[in-house]
Amino acid sequence: MAVLVCVAFTPAINRAYAQGVTTASMTGLVRDAQGAVIPGAAVAAIHEPSGTRYETISQSDGRFFIPGMRVGGPYRVSASVSGFSTEVKENVSLSLGVAQDLDFTLKVAA
Repeated sequence: MAVLVCVAFTPAINRAYAQGVTTASMTGLVRDAQGAVIPGAAVAAIHEPSGTRYETISQSDGRFFIPGMRVGGPYRVSASVSGFSTEVKENVSLSLGVAQDLDFTLKVAA
């Protein structure tokens, strides 16, 4: 009887694994023109077809991570922080299960 129960649940487990990863993510580094990391920068990614907006803040080491993003694109991604000009990257595409690496170099605002 125990063997029958285990076999009965096997197809359900296989379906669960098949549905695994359904999103993409974005990671990167925000620096200034001299190469110093910029903590506290706002990073925003907009999935242009749907208008879905994803946001995060760069950490103390300048790195950022945005999980659970829609696959495809195009995305419009920007990084900004007080005292620096905003940098924008257009036409960014994301692949299923892949962390897209995207770095920003911000210039001091005039």
